[in-house]
Amino acid sequence: MQTTTAILKALLEKAQGADPHAAALLDMVTKSRHTRVEAHPLGMAALRFRCQNFTIRVHVWSPRTLGFRDEFAQVHDHTWHLESHILAGRIHNYVFDLVDAPGGEEIWVHDYDRDELVRSDRRVALRHRYEEVLSTGGSYELRAGTVHSSSVAPGTITLVKSIPTALRVARIIGASDSARQRPAGRGLVDLDQVLEDIRAAS
Repeated sequence: MQTTTAILKALLEKAQGADPHAAALLDMVTKSRHTRVEAHPLGMAALRFRCQNFTIRVHVWSPRTLGFRDEFAQVHDHTWHLESHILAGRIHNYVFDLVDAPGGEEIWVHDYDRDELVRSDRRVALRHRYEEVLSTGGSYELRAGTVHSSSVAPGTITLVKSIPTALRVARIIGASDSARQRPAGRGLVDLDQVLEDIRAAS
């Protein structure tokens, strides 16, 4: 509990230069009693705080968390709408459309009801729609089902409001054979390490 309180204090300090909505979201986090911290394969520590009608997620990238990273799910979509605020660092976001292509990338799906990764019979090519680079204080939104990929610098922290939808399956485009073997579930991260990474972020 003490470490969680220290994490929230450190995040509030980072949020001073961010969108005003970020501080309001962090205030909601202080009222959440459901917290989970995971080692996410996109190379970050992911803290999830459940609120009444949505989830607030804090994503922390550091040299340490980049050890979790693999290429599986680097291009993906979500079953939820997201509103993301950059508390520190920089994120380069790429958004794509999918075009059916018999010789293209395989689509895998993450079935959230069963927490399973399943190969589909569809192959696609990525068609670049747009990209944007956001730094500390920036914000962006993505609708559920929007395919994207992000390049993120170590020392980046994002605060994400995720709003659930009726979608239950997320799409994952392209992966190596070795990366496909990993389970859908994720390992846990030590809160003291997360606090250290947040304090070091710039």
